[in-house]
Amino acid sequence: MTSPPTHSDPEARGKPRRLGLYLPWGLALALAVAWSIAWLWLAHEAGRQIDQGAAALRASGWQASWGSRRIGGYPFRLDADFTDLKLADPSGWALAVPQLKGEAYVFAPTHWILAAPAGLTFTRPIGGAVVVTARLLRASVNGWDKRPPNISVAGDDLTFAPAPGAKPFWLTAAKGLQFDTRTSPDDQGEVWFGIESGAAAPDSWMGDIARGGPVNIMLDGVIFRAGALIGPDWRQAARSWTHSGGGLDVRQFTLAAGQVSLDSRRGSLAVGDDGALVGELDATLVEPGRLFAGLASENGETETQRLTFHGGSTWVGPARIAPAPRLF
Repeated sequence: MTSPPTHSDPEARGKPRRLGLYLPWGLALALAVAWSIAWLWLAHEAGRQIDQGAAALRASGWQASWGSRRIGGYPFRLDADFTDLKLADPSGWALAVPQLKGEAYVFAPTHWILAAPAGLTFTRPIGGAVVVTARLLRASVNGWDKRPPNISVAGDDLTFAPAPGAKPFWLTAAKGLQFDTRTSPDDQGEVWFGIESGAAAPDSWMGDIARGGPVNIMLDGVIFRAGALIGPDWRQAARSWTHSGGGLDVRQFTLAAGQVSLDSRRGSLAVGDDGALVGELDATLVEPGRLFAGLASENGETETQRLTFHGGSTWVGPARIAPAPRLF
């Protein structure tokens, strides 16, 4: 006689549940779709703001145009590439960039990095166009709503050539160029400008001073009443700034051209309605007679002088020694 079983037969297994397998893939797909939609919105918004900015410039009397524009960079960047970009303000200053490449990360869509691999051309109201080529020419811009914005421009191995029919530019080449502005508290801003190992045009004032030697320039200053530096063009912005009491406190200004130099560690400058500098600088001059024709000096002589700028001229005491530098 067969004895009864002492244990139950195993239950038949059901089909394996695959939710744990499919759920991660489903979430990844949903995130990818959401990210793609967000990126498309950001790309559209970037294009809209560029168009809006160009329209605002045109309404203020500027010229703003480009041959083509492409926005890309998916998935983590915003790229804005232009060809034949042209900007011109009502006062006559203009900029033409054959190829401009811009990019910003989607996590910081207001911080743009720009590059001009084919160089650029800037036009002076008096003097005409200057063609700039460089091994590297790039910029970054952030804080668009601040005065001044945070701007950084850098160039390596630059050349400057006047366009056909234009007047010569005072500089023909430079190993390096740097320009930076930064917003500071209390309606102030910082500015830094430098030219490294420049070559002066032989027939210019700077060429007469340098006599074939290198030109190095460095400016470090603080802009006060920076919020007033605004207007439809550079001239109106500078005038509005000066009329509101704005100016530049000079922390250091150094000009070295060959054996001649000017070094100032204290001064205050502004811009007159005619574009000429106004203000004063306390400066140490090496061979001042070559720097300013109105000052007599011997080779290698060093003097400490207070330079004042007013009436479109540069003065040492009661003596007019040169025209004042002009910004426009």
